[in-house]
Amino acid sequence: MTNMVDSFEKISCSIFPDLQDGSQYVGATIARLIKEKEARGEMCVLGLATGVTPKSLYAELVRLHRNEGLSFKNVITFNLDEYYPIEKEALQSYNNFMHRLFFNHVDIDRANIHIPDGDLSKDEIKQHCADYEARIEAAGGIDLQLYRRIRWGRLATFHLLDTRQYRSDQPTDGEPLPGELGALPIRPYGPQANDPARTML
Repeated sequence: MTNMVDSFEKISCSIFPDLQDGSQYVGATIARLIKEKEARGEMCVLGLATGVTPKSLYAELVRLHRNEGLSFKNVITFNLDEYYPIEKEALQSYNNFMHRLFFNHVDIDRANIHIPDGDLSKDEIKQHCADYEARIEAAGGIDLQLYRRIRWGRLATFHLLDTRQYRSDQPTDGEPLPGELGALPIRPYGPQANDPARTML
């Protein structure tokens, strides 16, 4: 019997024997997208994540740049989040993380790097977030989003790439379905998923 989640979700899934093989696959996917956009004279807009999950991926992208000539000159990046409050140069900041592991080792234009500012006053945060969303829309939306890692108990761990451009990972209304992926409740997709007020499509 097909459950509610299966009836709405059709997610492509690739399984790899280890983290290195998976990182190489995702790195090749990103490299192909960058080159395709470059050939059309377009910018490639990437949504990036931090934490343990993407470390090996960023190492693979740096390798592709150094050893195979992959250029990031036509790449614009937007990071998902940042700690608050925190200074940009703090060792624990995502800004520091991204530059130390990735940006400092490739040829991306520093003006094309966007990371939420964790060093603002509280009364500046709302406007900063609105401006951040506006910059994403001005760039044409996210071409490919690198998401968080989601665990399904002890059975499996998922590393997500997504080309949808939701403002929220829960763009629809309604109560969560029974069960959770990590800490995220699952809601079925409905008409709201195509509502411009909820998405950037």
